Amino acid sequence: MIKAIQDPKEATQELLRSKDGIIVSHTSNEELKIEIRTLRGLRGVVQYEN
Repeated sequence: MIKAIQDPKEATQELLRSKDGIIVSHTSNEELKIEIRTLRGLRGVVQYEN
């Protein structure tokens, strides 16, 4: 779910209340892009995939 919050004070409160697994971005930009990567571990080595 993506929720736009117009009030900067309310947006800051939402950012402070966020928990694990929740992404909150506090920005005045019109466009928001999020890159989701898979984290793979192989014998102690961590590799990031695009």
